[in-house]
Amino acid sequence: MQRGEKIAIGVSVIALLVSVINTILTSPVIIELYSKPEISVVETNRELNGDTFRTMFIVKNEGSSTAKNVELVLNAHAKDIVQTMQGFTGEIIEKPNGPPLKTVTLKVNYLPPNGSFIVLLTGSKESLVSTAKAYNMENGSPSNLTIPNAVSIRSERTIGNVYNQSPWFQVNVN
Repeated sequence: MQRGEKIAIGVSVIALLVSVINTILTSPVIIELYSKPEISVVETNRELNGDTFRTMFIVKNEGSSTAKNVELVLNAHAKDIVQTMQGFTGEIIEKPNGPPLKTVTLKVNYLPPNGSFIVLLTGSKESLVSTAKAYNMENGSPSNLTIPNAVSIRSERTIGNVYNQSPWFQVNVN
């Protein structure tokens, strides 16, 4: 081989090595961009039956990687009962938030891709009515606030989407 050919082959081998090293070093960054959790909470299946109400919150990870340290925050009435179903393996922390309300935080260590769990919240119709009178009609105009509701959902790597339903009912205070 001639000297020029040796230099060309040497430059080609160095370029190939640099390309391989670059791919190895940047692949975690590229994977991270396309592989992340997409968590959300959707309020659904509301029922008002006599003197009680029930609503359901479905928490999902529709992303392509596991959501770690998932935290869902709900506002509820002080006497509401919070139950979990279908795949919940975590802790529930309830803290008073003023006399009629409480904040409920549900923590899960991980939620796999396409994983979900359900939170069932049950309470009295009287609580709904008193909340609607107190919060929904400030200065005579509705504020679209309803309790119980999902406040936020987040994980170690992302902030999720919250989809609450509209107020249970509008209350006229006249």
